[in-house]
Amino acid sequence: MKPIKLLIVGSVDNIEPTKVEDFKRACRELGEAIAKAHLEIVIASSRRSRAARYVLEGVAAKIAGPHRHRVWILRIEDGRTPFDDPSEFDKRVEFIRKRLPGDWRTVRVSQIQFADAVLLIGGDSGTLSCGYLAPVLEKPVLPIGSFGGTATDPNLWRNLARYYQVSKLSEEVGKFREHWEPGNAEAAVDTIQQLVRSRAFKNQPRLPLGIYMPLLLACLAGWVTLFALHQCIKSG
Repeated sequence: MKPIKLLIVGSVDNIEPTKVEDFKRACRELGEAIAKAHLEIVIASSRRSRAARYVLEGVAAKIAGPHRHRVWILRIEDGRTPFDDPSEFDKRVEFIRKRLPGDWRTVRVSQIQFADAVLLIGGDSGTLSCGYLAPVLEKPVLPIGSFGGTATDPNLWRNLARYYQVSKLSEEVGKFREHWEPGNAEAAVDTIQQLVRSRAFKNQPRLPLGIYMPLLLACLAGWVTLFALHQCIKSG
């Protein structure tokens, strides 16, 4: 079974200064839980304002021995290379870098499509838009609203509520809107895995491509026939 790829989205933006250190500590705890569960991480930036940096610090602290944790860096072609200092994480983290065409809006879509699930924590309007976009792309999303930021947005939580009800995780997810407690990081990672397994964010079953193509060709042939018939009647 392939490991789950988890996209980390969030930052200290819109977080009260008194909660910033707690935010960083929680991100490190999430990183340790992610490493323990062997989830792969998808990120875009190494900025110190971003959650991804502190999640990686937690991952690196948990990794021991020859094992290296896989981290995917998906970002635009802008000449920047996040985490390019080999002394920082490379001995414990295996970075796989992919450059994607387009601007940040189109790249965000590609990041979500590449991942199996999305974790939101803190953040600004970009984090919020990701929370709305992920369900449209049928990807499970879990906001951590314990520190403020747009991950606390009530409309976002209302939009996600039906998915949590389908997966029977409403009560479990509710704790991530409250004060951050010891053990919440492990619970969050476990919840993400359950959301992926439940397929609650899948709006409808997907048919194999081998079935889609004959149906598409049949519809196209039917449309051509109807169009030709209409032209014959019109000319006659």
